Amino acid sequence: MRLALPALAAPLLLAACASSRFAGYGTPTTLTCVPYARAVSGIELTGDAWRWWDEADGRYPRAHHPVPGAVLVFRRHGAMTAGHVAVVTRVLGPREILVTQ
Repeated sequence: MRLALPALAAPLLLAACASSRFAGYGTPTTLTCVPYARAVSGIELTGDAWRWWDEADGRYPRAHHPVPGAVLVFRRHGAMTAGHVAVVTRVLGPREILVTQ
């Protein structure tokens, strides 16, 4: 799935999402965002997506500006109780990026 998101809505560029445990939707074998982001980006972090920003501190560079290959970390809120991560595919403009997830 591809999404174009405003770059300012992407304050976190490392990575996180739901873990691979069953979250009540899909099936337990469904690939969730954390394993996907880990496989695509090469970032060796685990756990819920919302924790990736802090877990990356001192292990991976963190920034507030999107670049291709970076992992975008979303905070947990509402139905996204584990947060979310996606991989930046392309910077389309000063306020728009393309991500894969």
